[in-house]
Amino acid sequence: MRLRDIPDVPEGAVRAYNLAGVPPPEGSARVIGRARDLIVATGKTTVAVYRAQRLRKLLHVDGEFEAVFANGIVMLAVARFGATELVRWDIARGSLHTIGFVDEGCYYLAVDPTASRIAFYSQRDEIVVWDGTTGDLLWSRAITDEVNEHDLPTHELGFDGDAVVLYMHSYDRDDPLYSLAAIRVTADEPVTTQEGHSDDLSDVPWYAPPSRLPDRELTSAYQTSLAISSDGSRVAAPRHAWNIPGGTSVSVVGLDEWWGSSSWSSSGTYTPVSLAYDETGELVRISAGNRRWFLETCHTRAPQVAIEGTVQCAAIVPRSRRLVIATADDIRLDDRVLLPEPRACAIACADDGSAIVVVLPDQVAVVFDGRGESLATLSIPSTTALAVARGGAAIACIDREELVIVRGAKIVRAPAARGTAAFSPDGSVVAYATTAWGVAVVDANTGVLRHEHRDLPSPVNAIAFSPDGASLFTLCVDGRIIEWPCSSFAAEDAVLLTR
Repeated sequence: MRLRDIPDVPEGAVRAYNLAGVPPPEGSARVIGRARDLIVATGKTTVAVYRAQRLRKLLHVDGEFEAVFANGIVMLAVARFGATELVRWDIARGSLHTIGFVDEGCYYLAVDPTASRIAFYSQRDEIVVWDGTTGDLLWSRAITDEVNEHDLPTHELGFDGDAVVLYMHSYDRDDPLYSLAAIRVTADEPVTTQEGHSDDLSDVPWYAPPSRLPDRELTSAYQTSLAISSDGSRVAAPRHAWNIPGGTSVSVVGLDEWWGSSSWSSSGTYTPVSLAYDETGELVRISAGNRRWFLETCHTRAPQVAIEGTVQCAAIVPRSRRLVIATADDIRLDDRVLLPEPRACAIACADDGSAIVVVLPDQVAVVFDGRGESLATLSIPSTTALAVARGGAAIACIDREELVIVRGAKIVRAPAARGTAAFSPDGSVVAYATTAWGVAVVDANTGVLRHEHRDLPSPVNAIAFSPDGASLFTLCVDGRIIEWPCSSFAAEDAVLLTR
């Protein structure tokens, strides 16, 4: 474990993952604390301080770890072959030292506001509290019975005065609210437990909502939606729609004020899923909640109920209002049953609606034409960033940071991929988001790199080609939509549609 400086990183990149909680180019990372102009970020093997528009004083950790921040101090719990090493890093003084070892694994970590105490929740369902300076054990207490009673999968630890609170929470897609439980533990007082939904716990004096409730799967999918009208004049992202020439907003109302999301915002019931332009140029989307799925537009005040019951996944077929929906019983295109399978892992459609791909368990992909006629069955390695070429000629996905293009029995790969991919209208190239916070274009037949642009202000969440293939559009995490002319793919020719 060592401290070292690293090269400059663009200010926009640091700001983006601080605000959005998304990974920087290195890989899995999150912001763990801030003090004035100081940002502390963690990755799989690093902790860094951001000051004066630079990432500085990088701590390289030679093992998996958890980290927390308070009062200028970073506390780390580093995995050591079944044991845990507790490390204190004083950023201002530049001091780094081990304060103790624990002969067991550590699940969750917390530090009090003064950094004088550090607590962790161990693999033995035990809360352990140490002196944050000396490493002396202050107290420990087993809470196995309380944890087993609730058995909620996601946890977070925090201090409340002399007590340590373990927050437990889960989310069921068929339940509009998070299920929550909080266990308050001190050295010698009886253990206190509160449970319920977030509204039920609002009057509990010592209860503070967890800071990192897990993202709901449907919301995450919606944030990767980018739709372009069939005439190429409009582009829409989750929050607004724009005229491509001139970049002026054309939403009748903001997309977040549509019927479904408006109800969701007020009651916690509905959430939008995906966007598409229909054959008339009207922007439509699916919203879901309370075991019902709705098809709606910005003009809708009584949206159409598309289906009721448990839905695994769904998609709008572009240039139409047809829905591909995977229920607990079958997979159907509107009322037509495509497959009698009870499950689907992912659904994707070609940008012109001419092909539909449904991925079943064990990465079996079934390709249909736009009318629902079966075309082919292929094996693909992943369901991440699923994309299908027009006519179903090829499928693309991302597998362990590699773009994989499957065309019949032929498979080609391209490196450094993350998040999203799209075929050009003629199927000759595939564009995808890269781990370097950029976008790349490769030959769909060989995987050879054609163009690449790195170091955008934030990672790319969605990609789409214009219908004529002349432009490529990217949606970044910070909400920016950028139009890239495919003829040059140069930064100086790119057009920023939103700010």
